[in-house]
Amino acid sequence: MAKGAEEKEVVIQKILNTFEGSFVYGKEVRIPINDVQIKVTLTCAKENVEAGGDTALPGTAPPVTNAFDTVVEKEEIHASEEEVKLVNSLIDKLGL
Repeated sequence: MAKGAEEKEVVIQKILNTFEGSFVYGKEVRIPINDVQIKVTLTCAKENVEAGGDTALPGTAPPVTNAFDTVVEKEEIHASEEEVKLVNSLIDKLGL
């Protein structure tokens, strides 16, 4: 069985149970809303990423959300005194 196949099936079943009239059409899930159909295709990601990681600022940790959009607080990371000295040394050497 392909990686993520069982997980995809769980998501498909949630969609079908959530949206009345939704159905599977080939490899797609179709969700009828008003006079249109929303087409959903699912693929398993090759690499896991953090929610908000694409917009996070350096040195900050983005909030992580679970499947129910509940924010999970992450511990803030602080540089050690030695790391701060090393970075300052590199900044001086590079003339920044």
